[in-house]
Parts: sequence; structure tokens; C-alpha cells
Amino acid sequence: MLQGSRQMNQSVKYRQNAAVCCEAVRILTDPRQKAHLLVMACSWISLADHAERNSEASKRQAVMRARAARRGIRTPVWLGGVSR
Repeated sequence: MLQGSRQMNQSVKYRQNAAVCCEAVRILTDPRQKAHLLVMACSWISLADHAERNSEASKRQAVMRARAARRGIRTPVWLGGVSR
């Protein structure tokens, strides 16, 4: 579950980076620089979205592992279980 919160923190940082790019776009006058910064902002937002999706997947996997453990079921390796 710790990894999910780390990814969520990353998504916040990514969105802050996107905001910095957007602020620079507002200030700059060169259209080419503005275009490059807008592309960068979109990339930061995409990274944030990706980190959030991964965070949700990590949470779901942790719940599935916990349920399996309570039932005495060995968790598959692809869900973070231990291979033997």
C-alpha cells in the first residue's frame, strides 16, 4: 500500500510541474516557446494520470492479496505473491 501513496505523491508533483509550465506560457511572448511548454505541460499531466491509475491498481492488488491471505490462498506472483 505504501507504493500506491508514493505514486499518488508523484502525481501531485507531476501536476505541479504542469502548472509551472502553464504559468510560464502565460508570461512568455515567443509562440514557439509557448508551444513547447504546452507540450511539456500535457506530458506532465499524462504522467500524473498514469501514476494515479497505477496507484489505484496497486490498491486493488493489495486488497486482493489481503483477501486471499485471509482465506489461506497463495497469491499469484503476478499479484505480488512470492514464487516458490
